[in-house]
Amino acid sequence: MKRLYVIQFLACSFVFLTWGAAELAAYLLDLFPGSEALWYVNLVIFRPIQQVAYLNSPLHYLISPVTGLAAMALLAVTTLFLLRGRRLAIACTSHLCLLMTVGVGRGWQAIHGAGAATASLDPRYGVELDVFAQADVIVIALVLASVVATIAGHLSFLVQFGHDAKRRVRRFSATSPA
Repeated sequence: MKRLYVIQFLACSFVFLTWGAAELAAYLLDLFPGSEALWYVNLVIFRPIQQVAYLNSPLHYLISPVTGLAAMALLAVTTLFLLRGRRLAIACTSHLCLLMTVGVGRGWQAIHGAGAATASLDPRYGVELDVFAQADVIVIALVLASVVATIAGHLSFLVQFGHDAKRRVRRFSATSPA
């Protein structure tokens, strides 16, 4: 049972830390616009997260300086929930991670789905290959981490339900007349 808590915590921590790091990188780029390293981090590593901010949809509210602070607060709350052993609260944060990641994935898909076709005449570089080549590792990692956290949350409830059912069967068989 503790392993499932730790798996949920690590996956949620990855999502929240990635979100906070993306916001920190964007903030630092505003302070130091001449830094090539910060431009690289924002345009290459955190590109899918930054692109959500430019969508003409409600998803752009996911990206703001406030969400970076919210991600760090959620990380602290998740740590507290882990230390206190609050299974339902950790499950809620893992579902929140899944929602945040779905927002990034949807934004990434919306941006790359519309203009992913190349102008190349080479048939090997069609839409399918171009979309797959642009699949950012960070989106895949965020989706996997949030799905693992959510599955671990559901498994923790199923394992607890199984333990409770076994305990009830033992108690019933011990108290029933033979």
